[in-house]
Amino acid sequence: MEIKGRCLMTGLPRVFTVSSSEMIEAFEEPSTRILEAIHGVLERTPPELVADISTNGIVMTGGGSLLWGFDKLIESHTGIETHVAEDAMWPRARLPFLPAPGWAHKSAPPSCGAEIRSASPLPPACPPDLDALPSSWAEG
Repeated sequence: MEIKGRCLMTGLPRVFTVSSSEMIEAFEEPSTRILEAIHGVLERTPPELVADISTNGIVMTGGGSLLWGFDKLIESHTGIETHVAEDAMWPRARLPFLPAPGWAHKSAPPSCGAEIRSASPLPPACPPDLDALPSSWAEG
């Protein structure tokens, strides 16, 4: 596999060829640390939440969740069914909508997450559920 990156010695762009065994070796330590962190979180989680997680499974989000087979690795080490979210690149809690940064409208119901304030900008494209916002909830 060819990997594009920057040479740390020269600072210039470079194309590297990496074998599958080198990739596995590179991911061994970080994946082990992630698995240890998951076990640590599960050990400190109250029993009623662990029961809920065991029943409903683990849903992975973010770019790391898209690594092929990582969900199966977590599932094999935890014994808990693990899935990659359909919209894995949108690592967020499921709300009826994703509020814009700094957005808080007084007429929005408290359960909709309208009071959530974010310092980070929205990704370039909004998820489809943003198009369904009632016009009365417009910013401002």
